[in-house]
Amino acid sequence: LTFAPLDTSIIDIAFLETSGEYVALIAEQSLPLKKLTTVTNAVPIVATVGIVPLAKSVCVAARRVVALVQPHTLVWTATLTYDNWPALAIAKIAQTNDVGICVKTLSNLSFVLYKERSIYLATARGGSDATAFSFDEPIIVEGPAGIHAVVNVAGTHVYMTKNGRIGVYNGTQYPQWIADGLWFYLQSDIDPLQAAQIFGVFDYR
Repeated sequence: LTFAPLDTSIIDIAFLETSGEYVALIAEQSLPLKKLTTVTNAVPIVATVGIVPLAKSVCVAARRVVALVQPHTLVWTATLTYDNWPALAIAKIAQTNDVGICVKTLSNLSFVLYKERSIYLATARGGSDATAFSFDEPIIVEGPAGIHAVVNVAGTHVYMTKNGRIGVYNGTQYPQWIADGLWFYLQSDIDPLQAAQIFGVFDYR
């Protein structure tokens, strides 16, 4: 099974526990979303409702799978499913015309859409599948370099921009820039053509 067309392609992974299985969801923007379970190898998801998206990035919020489809469309599932994609569960986040980078869970009931030059906070709300999330006004700011340039640190996102600046975003205020003293030295060492490969890790120890 092909996870990505090239060695340099970038995949994203999220995890969902349904009533019957624990599933890893694997996204790569040129291929339909795939699943890997505790009892099966990775296989393409077969939709029971709707169409499985070509997801660039994937996360889970409010017990729903949320997928980013290029350039800036969000789609999501019914609760506790990965194969039920209601036709009206969609939002085109085009208020800013920059390209979406990734979606990242912020809390059990919220996630963040990071774009090249803006950030949107999404919060779960009651109602139908179509109205499952509300979206705040965008914050106009430089976004992360790539899908894996964002890490969750105790409920706060820390991310690196494509030129090496480090931002902290907690969903309640404008991102704070930290380590600018280090950024002065980093920016000249980052190849802008490879910046999307930046990979962040947080060690809890």
